[in-house]
Amino acid sequence: MKLLVPTDFSDNAFHAAMYAVTLANEKPGSSIHLIHVLTPILNDPIVIHDIEDEATKSLIKIKAELKSRCTNCRITHSVQVGDMISEVNKTIEALNIGLVIMGIQGLGKTSRFFFGSNSRSLINKSTCPVIVIPETTIFKKPEKIVFATDYYDSDLDALLRLVPIATPFNSEIIVVHVFDENEEAQSEESMIEFISNEIFKTVDYPRISYRVYYNKDTSQGLKNFCDFTGADLLVLSARKQNIFQKIFGKSITKDLVYHSDIPLLVFHVHKMETSGVL
Repeated sequence: MKLLVPTDFSDNAFHAAMYAVTLANEKPGSSIHLIHVLTPILNDPIVIHDIEDEATKSLIKIKAELKSRCTNCRITHSVQVGDMISEVNKTIEALNIGLVIMGIQGLGKTSRFFFGSNSRSLINKSTCPVIVIPETTIFKKPEKIVFATDYYDSDLDALLRLVPIATPFNSEIIVVHVFDENEEAQSEESMIEFISNEIFKTVDYPRISYRVYYNKDTSQGLKNFCDFTGADLLVLSARKQNIFQKIFGKSITKDLVYHSDIPLLVFHVHKMETSGVL
């Protein structure tokens, strides 16, 4: 498991790094790479060099702290200068990163880095899956994972990519579809049963169950369902005009992401697609 943790040296970024340690400890041979990206306002080589030196010293301190808690994993670090999204994606490709783990703060607090447009840009533009770690997340194994589906074909691909993450923890995966028309409950039950049969043919993982859940608001329904099931991780597949857009395209997103106590894992679909039945 190769993990990338972007940091601005805030408490919240360190919180995300500690979550990375929680994951890495469960899979021998895992690695964590810490990255700090400088985006200078002024192109002064002397000033940039001084800031790089200070950032490197801070990264070395964080690395030592993490290493004391993750003796069996490899921890590296780098300071990059440039656009944050571009530099993160370059590092993902260079190091063959499997997951980006980033911190996020609750509303009403200031931030220097991963907050607001930067965090949402990274979620949308990262070339690999991103786990968003709320500041109130408790460090625990993801033993119960909720996977939200809108019955798109790419959800099957995301589920296949989720299995290797879930396997070291023997996680229970609950596939759920939130629907907003109460009179459609019977047809939704039939659809999720059909989906479960299709997934069974392709996904070799024994601990998967399937549910439908009614709520007129998709994101609130997911929050309620995660609370009800005691989920440790919520998983979404991001694409245009799907559950991800319903959540991240309106203000309830802030409530879901910034006020949630559980991490959010986002897989990416980089092409247009139509709704299907997996």
